[in-house]
Amino acid sequence: MRKNLPGLNFADDGAIDQNGHFVYINGGEIQEGEPGLNCSGFAKWLIDGILRPVTGERLEIPPLKAPFGDRGSSFTEPFEALRDPFFGLDWIRNLAARTWTVLRSQNFATLEEIEVRSAPFSQINIRRGSSVTMRPFPGFLENAGFGIEGLLPLLYTLAVDEPNRFFLGAVNTDTHAPTTPENLRGRPRMRQFFHVAALVPYFDANGIFRVAVFESAAETSINAVRSRYPSGHNISLVRLPVERAFDP
Repeated sequence: MRKNLPGLNFADDGAIDQNGHFVYINGGEIQEGEPGLNCSGFAKWLIDGILRPVTGERLEIPPLKAPFGDRGSSFTEPFEALRDPFFGLDWIRNLAARTWTVLRSQNFATLEEIEVRSAPFSQINIRRGSSVTMRPFPGFLENAGFGIEGLLPLLYTLAVDEPNRFFLGAVNTDTHAPTTPENLRGRPRMRQFFHVAALVPYFDANGIFRVAVFESAAETSINAVRSRYPSGHNISLVRLPVERAFDP
């Protein structure tokens, strides 16, 4: 998969549809100018590469935007069309469900099977300058996932317990829309899933733990993710199988 990355570009709201056209996710129009992928489109490109050797087809975009499982509440429902707060969460859940359905069976495509919910560690180190303190790690939170400060130890346990798996993550935080002249009070705070990344935890030939990170049509790093999204951000994870064949 890495050999394909140099041929990709970033484009806001960009994805490849089932016909191989670079389109905008929101409306499905053909992209203008230099085509590319955003974080969600890149995650779809990755899953298309895993599934095409089996199905010969790419996934359609509209089903990936459909609500998947329990999320939100009566408070967030009126803002679904306006702010689409659960886009990233629905996107990765639908990608994972489709992958497991094709490669295994529909029995593997339930939320209970695909979503990471357990955190088999109880404390994390918080470093500030030269001092290190320990604090309890809260574990899985409904409609949020895990605190991003605990992502690295969580991925370590997943690499031990679930080898030959990789994970799609939807980063989220509690936020509000900015105040504008038309809306002097802004909009109410709510959790927004706004970024998607692929995370591959593994142990190399020397037994050293590593994490490969792919996001927005590029390979980055776990340190880049953690520095970009500090404490206060959460990440929801879904599990996927590692496959040898790849054809995006």
